[in-house]
Amino acid sequence: MDYSIRLGRVLYATGMGALGMQALLRSAVVPALEPAPPWLPHGVPLLVLAWLGGVVLIAAGAALLLGWKARQAAIVLGLLLLLWVVVLHLPALVARPGSGGEWTGACETLALSGSAWVLAGVLGSGQSVRHRADHLLDRAARGGRLGFGLCLPLFGVLHFIYIDYVASVIPGWIPEPVFWGYFTGAAHIAAGLAIVSGIRARLAAMLLGVMFGSWVLILHIPRVALRLEDPNEWSSLLIATALCGGAWLIAGTLPARQPAAG
Repeated sequence: MDYSIRLGRVLYATGMGALGMQALLRSAVVPALEPAPPWLPHGVPLLVLAWLGGVVLIAAGAALLLGWKARQAAIVLGLLLLLWVVVLHLPALVARPGSGGEWTGACETLALSGSAWVLAGVLGSGQSVRHRADHLLDRAARGGRLGFGLCLPLFGVLHFIYIDYVASVIPGWIPEPVFWGYFTGAAHIAAGLAIVSGIRARLAAMLLGVMFGSWVLILHIPRVALRLEDPNEWSSLLIATALCGGAWLIAGTLPARQPAAG
């Protein structure tokens, strides 16, 4: 198995499993990924939703790390996250189409669902003869890669729209935060176009993985260390870790050399 896939699998599984642990420890839905629907009463119904999501994320993350029923675990994650997009995020976007937070959460959830389908596609059935399910998962994996790629330009546009906020979260020791805000926004757009078009897609996915990984190390971990009680900071760290894993998974599924578009 390609080293990119091994690395991506560990990072993705760790991020998703830890998000589930956070949900159980807090008895709350996963910030950003699982917005509480306004029609669901608070109390026991919302608590059940949080616990169910947390248990599934933990179990799937553990299965991916341990290699037990890993393909099935990836499929479950892909379905659960896609369900959250359709049932929870789309109504919220319809109600608040101008909310950058809603768009960010929806795109993160869709990108992580796409990552799960990519992973399901590379985890073979273990049989010499390919069955219909294998071919269906190949298509799902291609769809997952496309969904991941389409989310990236939206992230980039949000960087431009909310440049003041983006610049404010860049560590103070890094000079020219506004420049880096625009630069990372442009990097998202370029990576998304490359992954969707297939032109230099592997290189783009690898560089994206490096960018996400650098954010985990120099941005999110220090912020969590300063705000240990803030669930949003933990969630941002774990989502960035899982997205980093998704980028490496996609890199591992693409050929090292691709012909230029003719």
